[in-house]
Amino acid sequence: MPINRTTPLRVAVLASGRGSNLQAIIDAIEAERVQAQIVAVISNKKDAGALERARKHGLKDVFVDPKPFAGQPDSRETYDRALREVLQQHEVDLVLLAGYMKIVTAVLVNAYVNRMMNIHPSLLPSFPGLDVQKKAIDWGCKLAGCTCILSRKVWMKDRSLSKLPCRSSTRTLPKSSPREFSFRNTRSILVPCNSLPKVD
Repeated sequence: MPINRTTPLRVAVLASGRGSNLQAIIDAIEAERVQAQIVAVISNKKDAGALERARKHGLKDVFVDPKPFAGQPDSRETYDRALREVLQQHEVDLVLLAGYMKIVTAVLVNAYVNRMMNIHPSLLPSFPGLDVQKKAIDWGCKLAGCTCILSRKVWMKDRSLSKLPCRSSTRTLPKSSPREFSFRNTRSILVPCNSLPKVD
């Protein structure tokens, strides 16, 4: 059941690439299909296309450089502490991992239990990893789509993050290149943020 909010959901988008998923989210918000506000677009890549998209739409773009943390025994955790601080500064309600190509540690996941979503451009468990559109085309799949995953609390150190699939969306696979298919696929990944279940 949709939740009627008095104020838009404050969303931060983490992205490492060109920002096609980010664009789909921006389009949905601008079309008022999603009751949310992107308060920050954050990347671990200084030249990420997602940051340029953010600037074009007047959104706050933030580059968090991983280089100062390299070489430390807990470099991933230390980086995520810095990232957590940025998110807290922007009073973020929901974190969207939209093409974010960096491993997220328990530091960040436990800070946003049930408030962090990962967008994967395949119908999991099929085609984990990279280049999934090409894999789907190469396998001759009749249906393809995206999966949105709600990240849950990490219970044990050095174990995989616990994730709860939130929503999958299927699309008829077009006769097209992986890039063209990727564009169509991102249109189907939108999660109605104002309809997210309240989970304790």
